[in-house]
Amino acid sequence: MKKLGKTLLAATVMSLAVGLFAGISASAAAYSGSFTELYGSTTTWSVDTSSKTLTLAGSGTSHLADPNQEIPWLPYAEDIETVVADSRINLNGSMGLTDRKHLPNLETIVRLYDGNFRESYDLNTRTTTLTGKGQWPDYPTLLMYANSWMHGTLIIEDGITGFNGNLGNACERLVIGKDFQTLSLGNLSFAQDIEVKEENPFFSSYDGCLYSKNHEKLLLVPQDCTSIRLHPDTKIIGADSFANNNLTGTLVLPWGVTTVEKNVFNDFNNRVTVVIPDTVTNFDPAYNNSDKVIFMISENNSLFDALVKTGTEIWTTSSIGKYYPDGIPEVPEEEQFAYYDGCKYTKDYQKLLSVPGDKKEVKLHPDVKIIGAGSFYTSTPPATIVIPWGVTTIEDDAFCFPYTNPCPNVILPDTITSMKQDHAGGKDCQVLFTYSRSNAAVHNVIGNVKDSYDYPIANPVDSVDQYYPDRPVDPAQSSKKGWALENGTWYYYKDGHRTSGWILDQGTWYYLDVTGAMRTGWMNYNGSTYYLRPWGGMMVNGWYQINGKWYYFQSWGGTAKNTWIYGLDKKWYYVGSDGVMLTNTQTPDGYWVDKNGVWVR
Repeated sequence: MKKLGKTLLAATVMSLAVGLFAGISASAAAYSGSFTELYGSTTTWSVDTSSKTLTLAGSGTSHLADPNQEIPWLPYAEDIETVVADSRINLNGSMGLTDRKHLPNLETIVRLYDGNFRESYDLNTRTTTLTGKGQWPDYPTLLMYANSWMHGTLIIEDGITGFNGNLGNACERLVIGKDFQTLSLGNLSFAQDIEVKEENPFFSSYDGCLYSKNHEKLLLVPQDCTSIRLHPDTKIIGADSFANNNLTGTLVLPWGVTTVEKNVFNDFNNRVTVVIPDTVTNFDPAYNNSDKVIFMISENNSLFDALVKTGTEIWTTSSIGKYYPDGIPEVPEEEQFAYYDGCKYTKDYQKLLSVPGDKKEVKLHPDVKIIGAGSFYTSTPPATIVIPWGVTTIEDDAFCFPYTNPCPNVILPDTITSMKQDHAGGKDCQVLFTYSRSNAAVHNVIGNVKDSYDYPIANPVDSVDQYYPDRPVDPAQSSKKGWALENGTWYYYKDGHRTSGWILDQGTWYYLDVTGAMRTGWMNYNGSTYYLRPWGGMMVNGWYQINGKWYYFQSWGGTAKNTWIYGLDKKWYYVGSDGVMLTNTQTPDGYWVDKNGVWVR
């Protein structure tokens, strides 16, 4: 039984201007109603002819699935130029909005999401604009209902930081704002051309493709690209960057590319020859097999064994240079490489450049001082990697082990004085770092970082000596005991190592943070509040005045809160939720205390 309810509210306002504007008249009308659909959902609607807007809201879909049901606002169709709907309204179906079937003068479709986000589609320019602040909500966009037409441009305005759900169908051009930082690459691959605003600190674009900010990592190639020109600074071909791609002919990776991640060449739809330069030293064979791909490499390329594992057809050539018409860059003498146990280094072995992806045990050169960016890049790493004693620097993104479970344990020596983890911070690297608590250079960088599964990537321990039985020992350091003042900070040594946590020294408790530094002042610990005096000792058992306020510290050190205290003077006092003694006021349980905090009635 069809149910249709409609009310008509018509108001006509006519005014005659006085003086200079006499004789000019204006009129406006508003109409509204509601209807119940085949499955019982209700939609309310209103038409404002002054703003030429149709507004839809409610629990219905506005799909009007019942073929016999009339569209109630059709009598006013000529007056409607804008449709505004909330996120629950389905704008597809018999309404025919996108082809102006029922609304011949329609220009703009607007959807509102969670009050903070807005989507606007301009039918004349075929441009969709998304605005808001933060992560886009998990609702399908207008693109999801774009089965019958191709969007021209999709603009993600500044303020939107990312997407969780699916953006929908294809568009000719995608513009990414300056705040966009998180994405599912598959959700963006529908775009034929990608453009990133220059102010965006996370991503960049080149020739319609998506890259990391510095263009060193290719993140995504639009699906419908049939040919591509990669950025000359590209170093890493990212996982899934060519997902479901329509490239044809020959794909030449730039000279200088060093790394090919997993699942790059698995989803080509057409036959493609991929030219791999001699500069590639890390090639993850996982899911890089395809009957649509031919790998072309030089005769002396050491990657041959890794490529064989993919099961993909391989051709070799003695003239790889013909694919690089601008010439292969000559490598200066100071940039020539050295090798040790299969790993690649600078000529002097001071910097590690790359480790073969299939090595199950890694033995690094004893002279290495720097672990270079991208050195460890594989989905099949060793379970434990011990970085040699003497290494001083860990470059950003030195360790990246995507899709590994369990993640490898990287042991860092106390000799490290510089470390960066800006690129991943565990977000796509899945690594656990074990290091001494006393190493502030490491702890300050990764101590509070979690990976994409919300697990800490830091594992601070009292000592890493067990991993370095042959390391040089500093006699002065190994003999350290007790308190030591270093660069203005107090530390407590036991067996030559800094201690952390609570320590009891000569009857007084002190607290040392994860780096071993002695804490002073207020501190919250396990739900209790403590005060550590300027020289470090913890307040205990009695009243203390701090900054003009009285606090009562219990026998175990924590401040008393929300309770009565019976003093040695046989008088009652009350301390509030912040531990401060109340004065000249009424206590939460209805009693009064005087200016000295004493209970009076």
